[in-house]
Amino acid sequence: MIIVLMGVTGSGKTTVGKLLAADLGWPYFDTDDFHSQQNIEKMKSGMPLNDADRTPWLESLHELIRDCLTRDENAVLACSALKESYRREFLMLDERVKLVYLKGAFGKPRMSSKPSPAFVGSGSPESDLSAAELRTILDRALLSVAPGARVLAIIPDKTRDDNTGLLFPFAAEILAAGKIAQLDALVAQGTHVPMTDQEKRSKIGANENSVPGLGHIYDHQWNVPEELITIGELSTARVMELTGGLMSDAVSVNLNRRLGPGVYDTIIIFSATVPHEVAGFAGGAKYLFPGVAGPDLTHATHWLGALASIENVIGRVETPTRHMIEAAADFVAAQIITLNSVVTREDDNRLRTHALFAGDFRGAFRRAAEVSRQVHIKYTGRKYKRVVALLDEHYDELWVGGKASYKLGGIIEEGGELIIYAPHLRTISETHGRLIEKYGYAPLDR
Repeated sequence: MIIVLMGVTGSGKTTVGKLLAADLGWPYFDTDDFHSQQNIEKMKSGMPLNDADRTPWLESLHELIRDCLTRDENAVLACSALKESYRREFLMLDERVKLVYLKGAFGKPRMSSKPSPAFVGSGSPESDLSAAELRTILDRALLSVAPGARVLAIIPDKTRDDNTGLLFPFAAEILAAGKIAQLDALVAQGTHVPMTDQEKRSKIGANENSVPGLGHIYDHQWNVPEELITIGELSTARVMELTGGLMSDAVSVNLNRRLGPGVYDTIIIFSATVPHEVAGFAGGAKYLFPGVAGPDLTHATHWLGALASIENVIGRVETPTRHMIEAAADFVAAQIITLNSVVTREDDNRLRTHALFAGDFRGAFRRAAEVSRQVHIKYTGRKYKRVVALLDEHYDELWVGGKASYKLGGIIEEGGELIIYAPHLRTISETHGRLIEKYGYAPLDR
């Protein structure tokens, strides 16, 4: 028997197909791997395939199926062959070919029947939003969270300077008034060292404010398999399409198990939007990947950022890494609401919020990134022989302190010098220190 699993992107073809094949002891085939190089190049350029392009691909799949049946072997195939003509062609091959259409998710998240816009918010480079204005935005943004919902908040770690300490208590009050069933938090620390309990409570404003209904604050353990779940896979063809051909290996979409299907109904991401050397801008879905991701997406996104190069990534929204991150986030079954803030520190150390846009991880994030681009990027009009960087105290390891070079490299003359003033640094990296000491840093061309 040949089982052909069909469904739209994100329906679980790869995950279900591999599990089914493993359970039955049958071979598994991802039909994206049977596209010609010409088709792959066309998808890389962002052009959709037409019927003429797909004809050789379908013929190769027919040949695969006939070959299996001739040898009286079984197989599981994952395929997006949704067109009726494609389905007929598969069924006409042999009565032993069975089509299975995947649709739906593992449990429908609890969502309110109240209308909620795609995104809400306000702000500009000149704005200085008050606490009352931020509270009003949150009131509207959280309308779609239903009574009885289980809510998981994704919060930044201590390497981010942001307004989570102001927004989180507001959100907790709104959610408690809406009679949700559960509110927990998960730190999007990536591969950074965990915060102390005191640092976590300070991060969410729990030291100065009441946080009604708050349950657990979890650390993310990116390298502990028992703490992770795989919810899908970005196929070879999809990865090539997303990255413009910079990468060609399929990538498993694994992340913290608390974001698995049916665990929570709503995910609320508290994110600061600033220029970033790997994704172009931090914020939005980046707090999922690599914020609470497993090693596969974590390694893939950082290597992709290196391949794309910092100069072509930092301060840009539409980057290969951003596209990969958002494609991976589409696999998350729960409702996702992102809170995208743009903040700076005033001379008196007061945190100023220029903008807050809340909603989906694409539209709301991009509105915030446009404000961040105008607030956080400064143009000098020249390069310098020597630059001194005063490293923010949020960066207490040289590994993350390296951001000084990422952000200032563009204004240093060839052969120039960067001095990082950071007397508070305490180590190279608790997570990656031994590898950095062994291999060091070097350009890709070396």
